Amino acid sequence: MRSVFLAFWLSGLMTACSNSPNEQPISDQTVEATATPAETDISKIKAAEALFRAEPKVVDLVYDSKAAVQWTIGVKDDGSSRIGYAQYFCLRLQQLGIDTAATNVRIVDYRKYMAPEGNGRDANLGTVHCATDQPLS
Repeated sequence: MRSVFLAFWLSGLMTACSNSPNEQPISDQTVEATATPAETDISKIKAAEALFRAEPKVVDLVYDSKAAVQWTIGVKDDGSSRIGYAQYFCLRLQQLGIDTAATNVRIVDYRKYMAPEGNGRDANLGTVHCATDQPLS
């Protein structure tokens, strides 16, 4: 008799717990809300990288969170300043919800940047500090 009661009591307890009014189904939003800030940032950075790579003028890019210039975007040089293009990338980062307070974006001539004898300064076509939207020299 005791084992029948115990089984009945446990099944009632499990039913009561599963029908709790505070229980909500897990959704993508719940998972995102419980993700750590680093995981959320990584997913946003990956989204930005995919978006930038889809740009027709972009040949290649490098993201380094610890560098003085976090985003280095290589394009074919057409002789024009690319300050506006760097500002555009800053805007896109902000639209993705990425904190750009300390972010710098540099557009470089891909050919010069990748040349063995070249360096980043020679290849620079325009660098912008995203927080102020101002060019850096």
